[in-house]
Amino acid sequence: MVLPPLEIKVPFETGASYQWFRGNTLISNLNSIAVANVGTYKAVVTSQYGCSNSNTLAVTARAKIEAVATHNITTAQGIVTLKLTANPAGMRYNWSGPANFSSTQRNPSISPISTQNQGIYTLNVLEVATGCTASTTTSVTISNNARLALSEEYFSEETNGGRLIISPNPTIDRIQVKLKLSKNTPYEVYLVDLLGQSKKLESSIIQDDNERLTFDISDYPIGVYFLRVVLPNNEEVLSQKILKINR
Repeated sequence: MVLPPLEIKVPFETGASYQWFRGNTLISNLNSIAVANVGTYKAVVTSQYGCSNSNTLAVTARAKIEAVATHNITTAQGIVTLKLTANPAGMRYNWSGPANFSSTQRNPSISPISTQNQGIYTLNVLEVATGCTASTTTSVTISNNARLALSEEYFSEETNGGRLIISPNPTIDRIQVKLKLSKNTPYEVYLVDLLGQSKKLESSIIQDDNERLTFDISDYPIGVYFLRVVLPNNEEVLSQKILKINR
């Protein structure tokens, strides 16, 4: 195996002679040598008075660390996720990427994603035992198709028998809610995130058989939400999923 430049030497002594052997082959008469190959090296030093001393050194090499970074994009339950994967195992990992992303996990995930998450992700690995390092990158492209690759069942206008229709869905900032309910029906509208945290958006009474409401959700983070319309005495709840995306 060919090595990076490596110098080995014995202390210089005035009047002494030097012999370096690799195996049984004499390779130098200097007090130092440049080593480019693995093997066993022997130094013999003879003083000006004829006294000799020798020592041997085995030069070995470990295989170079190769960092490998990959990624994949998946959709589950209406949520699009980017998963990063690092190899080899048993290292310390440091990821960095777009939108100030950083992680020391081996296989971190970002969910939900938007076009802000596309770009170059850099992986640095460290082998603690040797101090050897390596780095590589993986390029992530998030298309509109990937962001909107969601099952129709989650965003269908036919949910709730057509009595609750939301558009556009997915949305960037505003949603229009169409309620097909009887006049004078009281209702409350809530926006609920995946953690179950809710915010009341509206509390009113139906004035028209096709009531239309508009809500601005531009300040909400990207992700999946539930729009819930609660009817009198909580006797019925109309619910539909909404996907909030970036431009």
